[in-house]
Amino acid sequence: MKQRTHHSFKRACITGIVLGSWAISPILAQDAAVSPALPVPPVAVDPATQSQEAARVREMQLFLSVIVETKLDMGKRRDAALSLLYKGWDDATAALVKEFESPADPSNRQVIAQAIADFAGLPPKAFIVPLLSTLQDDNTDLLMDVSAALGRYQNQATVTNKLVGLAVDKALNVRIRRGAIVALGYHRNRDLVGVLIGLLSSQQPTQVRSAAANSLSRLTGIYHFGMDLTKWSAWWEAHRDLDEQRWLSSLIDNFANHASALTVDNQRITQRLVEAQRQLYLATPTEERTAMLEKMLNAPELPMRLMALDLIVQRLVDQQPIGETLRGALIIALSDPSAQVRAQSAQLIRDLNDGPGADAIAQRLDVETDPTVLRAYLVAMADIPREKALGRATQLLSDVELQNAAAGVLERAIADGLVTQQHKEALTRQLRQLTAGDDTLSPKMIELLGRVATEDDWLRIAGWMDSPKDAVRIAAAEAWAASDRPLGELARRADSQLFLPILLRAAVRRGSEGQTLIQIAKHKPKAEQLVEAWQQAMLAMAPRVGTADVIEADRVMAEHENVAAIREHVLSAAIGQGNGDVDVQLLLSRAAVRLETNQAIQAMADLGLVEARSQTLSADDQQRLKWLAFRAAMESTQPEKAWAGVEAWLTGLQTTEQKQALAGRVMTYMVGRINRAIEARQVDQASSQLSALRKSIQNDLPASAHAKLDELTGKITELTELIARNEAAAKGQTNTSESADATQATPSP
Repeated sequence: MKQRTHHSFKRACITGIVLGSWAISPILAQDAAVSPALPVPPVAVDPATQSQEAARVREMQLFLSVIVETKLDMGKRRDAALSLLYKGWDDATAALVKEFESPADPSNRQVIAQAIADFAGLPPKAFIVPLLSTLQDDNTDLLMDVSAALGRYQNQATVTNKLVGLAVDKALNVRIRRGAIVALGYHRNRDLVGVLIGLLSSQQPTQVRSAAANSLSRLTGIYHFGMDLTKWSAWWEAHRDLDEQRWLSSLIDNFANHASALTVDNQRITQRLVEAQRQLYLATPTEERTAMLEKMLNAPELPMRLMALDLIVQRLVDQQPIGETLRGALIIALSDPSAQVRAQSAQLIRDLNDGPGADAIAQRLDVETDPTVLRAYLVAMADIPREKALGRATQLLSDVELQNAAAGVLERAIADGLVTQQHKEALTRQLRQLTAGDDTLSPKMIELLGRVATEDDWLRIAGWMDSPKDAVRIAAAEAWAASDRPLGELARRADSQLFLPILLRAAVRRGSEGQTLIQIAKHKPKAEQLVEAWQQAMLAMAPRVGTADVIEADRVMAEHENVAAIREHVLSAAIGQGNGDVDVQLLLSRAAVRLETNQAIQAMADLGLVEARSQTLSADDQQRLKWLAFRAAMESTQPEKAWAGVEAWLTGLQTTEQKQALAGRVMTYMVGRINRAIEARQVDQASSQLSALRKSIQNDLPASAHAKLDELTGKITELTELIARNEAAAKGQTNTSESADATQATPSP
């Protein structure tokens, strides 16, 4: 009786756990690890004051800045996104959706998807459409995170139905179907069991069958059927028509059996042992900790070995030395029975940039089979390349799950000169096969092809820049930018905000074509954060291209608003430190820009360099020099010099038409200055400028222009009279006030 009571109590506990998990959790525990508690979303409070609203906006902007900061680790960025989701602010959700749809960096999508997957409860529905769209984009790097995120919408029938449609569509890419199947595994929907069993058919691709089996296990708690269609079909035939109570009871039994197999009690004991070991480690003198870590790495308990690796990571963070013996222990750990230990050991070897460790990873690469460990090995080989790893990396290009990491190894090896010409040719042939169809076109394969491409391959890469898939277009552009080919193909697409950042980075490194500079100047970025990169690209290119191209780029730039400072910097970059050898066109252009920004003295310095070569100037350059010199003198408060220059200029002209044209140009310029003086109520300045204008050019103006001068005289007269009236009125008020004060001060008789 006692045993029965105990069994009933255990069954009741498990019933509560399973039913709660069925309704809430996307994943029932499959191992001994205890999931950390998710933060409870705070209750939304309507801001009571403007200062509270401002503080809320600042907090939101802070979270957003962390999310998009690619220098931070992914975990911190994901936590920031999750915290922002829990805020429940509509504008925060909208900002996250916008960043997910059009990310400044591809990793931003990943952290947002991970945050949605970790969200407790139903995430905002605004993410459903972007997540489904991304799932169908066939982005290998995002597939699993997006699938997990879609799993959070388990109670949304439209999402479930859409995922089922993707999962069973044989016309779709296998990776897209697999992602949909993985997402379905999180949907606690009994009707999905039949759909998933149907996907175990031998006619289905292996990846589809494997994903279906895993999702069935996640749904039912049965982990020993694998991909055996016969066993699953027989089980489903016996359970499909059960009423709800008996169905749930069978699931409870399944999950109870699985939980028992995990030996929870043993794990708790192990956890206590591990925690005690951690406390002992912290209490141990620093010089004795290395030996303790080596011992922990050899412990039979997996949690103990994992804790040792965590403590080694902490030593790295604290900038404590990792000696040769401990590095050797990490190499030995590459043979650990636990895939998690092997993967983390490889990551540490990479972080340490350890040569012998890299050699060991290259050796282990040929015998490793676990995908997680293989990925860790490949990432390490991309940072610490070894020729021994190239053969296995080339083989893994055909594995859709690992091809990106494998491509990273080969890209680095090519850059370091480790790949022979024969190997490059073989690699080129393989990449042509891997990029043969649009359905299997991987962005990473395009970038790698760019490292070994022939002329025919470059024609294909150029064509991919016009692909309907943004990921493909970006990869093709990045491959082009990383090559030594002219940037014209990128420059002619500079109007695309997708291509412009790539073009700007490439222009800084190696841009040297004049037309590329002109195209960059023409397309000022709409995004404010790109304006600095836009300027840096032109600054880098200006000394590399011809003067005529710089002048044309400056002319094109002048069509944008608020770019005078950038124009001056670009012209200065082209001029460099030269003086006598500098093209006068550059000096004249910079002088004109400096006059626009009230730098008359600096403009006069440029004009002085041009004037020193006045004997060799063309007639047009002579005219431009004289005009800019007049303006510079006028704007540097040297009117006598300015008018003397104009009078000498007029004297040198031969025809009445030439003199009238110059006089008209001067008058237009001066009328603007005089009107500004009138608006500023600077009567004396306006009068003196008008007087000088009449004296210098009145005789050369056509009769029709004299009326304009008379109009200015009238304005000055009106302003003078207005000022006089105002002063008189003010004086009268003062006298009245003084009289009143005197009356009040007189004593009564």
